[in-house]
Amino acid sequence: MNKFVIFYVFVIFSMPQCANPKKEFDYMKNVIYLKGEPLQIEQLIGQPNDIFHIDSLLVYCDRYDGKSISVFDLKNNYFVGRFISEGQGPNEVIPLLHLITYPQKDKLYTYQRDAAIISIFDVPDFNIQNNIKISSSTPWRPFEIQKTKDYYIGMGIFDNGRFGVYDCDGNFLYTGGVYPYEGENLESSKAFLMYQGPLCTNPDNNCFVSASSYCDNISFYEITENSIIILKEYYSYNSTVDVTHRVIIKDNTIINYTWAYGTNSFCYMLFSGETFSSNNKRARGGHYIIVFDWKGNYIKTFNVDYKIFSLCVDETNNCIYACAQEENGDYIIVRLKI
Repeated sequence: MNKFVIFYVFVIFSMPQCANPKKEFDYMKNVIYLKGEPLQIEQLIGQPNDIFHIDSLLVYCDRYDGKSISVFDLKNNYFVGRFISEGQGPNEVIPLLHLITYPQKDKLYTYQRDAAIISIFDVPDFNIQNNIKISSSTPWRPFEIQKTKDYYIGMGIFDNGRFGVYDCDGNFLYTGGVYPYEGENLESSKAFLMYQGPLCTNPDNNCFVSASSYCDNISFYEITENSIIILKEYYSYNSTVDVTHRVIIKDNTIINYTWAYGTNSFCYMLFSGETFSSNNKRARGGHYIIVFDWKGNYIKTFNVDYKIFSLCVDETNNCIYACAQEENGDYIIVRLKI
C-alpha cells in the first residue's frame, strides 16, 4: 500500500540499458479489460492515495485540514468523514502517514515513516490503540513497512541485505534479500535507489513480493525464523536509471512496477511499461494490473481504462478500488468489477 514515494530528480545522465532484458513471462498473454466506475465522492481533495478497504469502509489518504485519512461507506454510499489528526500529540501522527494493508476488520495499521512508528487505530472511531517503535541496526528508517502473519517486513537502506525483518513488537531481527544487479557491488544507498519499488505481503502466511520501478525485476520471498528465502524471480540485471545521491530519470527511462497489493490469494502489481516521457513525466501510475499467485506464477493481467495510481482489492465482492485520474486531470476513485 503499497505503498512508496518516488524520488524526483534532475536529469544528468543514464546508465546503459540491457539490450535484451530477461523476461520469463508475457504480461499480455492473458488480458482482461476493465471499465472503471467513478465513485461519487464530492469531498475529494488533492490527490488521494494509499487506499484500503476494511469491510464496507474505504479508507484513503487525502490530507486536508490537518487530517490524514478520509473514509467512505461503500455499502451505504456516503462520505463518513476525515480522521487521524496530524501533529505530535498523544492521538496524532507525524505526516506522511502510510497504510499497512493488514485485513483486520476492527483495526487500521499505519506507518509514520519520519518517526519510524507503526500506529494501530480502532475502527470505526480511528483512535490510536497502540504505537510500535521500529528498532534498527542502522541509522536508516525503513522506507516502507508491511505486515505478514508473524512479522513486519521493511524495505529501505540497510548495511546488509535488501529488507529488514521485525517481530510484532517492532524489534529488529535480521536483514535479507539481495539486489538484482551483477558485476561491481554498489553501496547500499545507491542499490536501494536504483531498485526501489512497491512491496506487498500475504496476511495469511509469511510470504511477500518486491518489485522494481526502474527495471522489470519482481521477486517472491518467504520469511523464515532466521532468513529470507527467495521463491521465484523475474528480472533484468540492469536498472534503467543511474544514481548519485538521488535517482536520475531521463525521458526514455522505462517505468515498470509502481504499486502493489496483496491478499491471501494473489499478488496484484500495478505496471506501467511506458517511458517517463510518454507517462506524462511521472514515475508512477499505469493501466495494467498484473496478477500472480504467491509462488510467483503469472495468472492474468487487467487492462484498466483509467490511469490508476494505487489500488486495493476486495476479493469477497470481486472488486478493485483504485485512485485514478480523469483526462481533465481531476483525481477520482473508481470501482472495477473483476
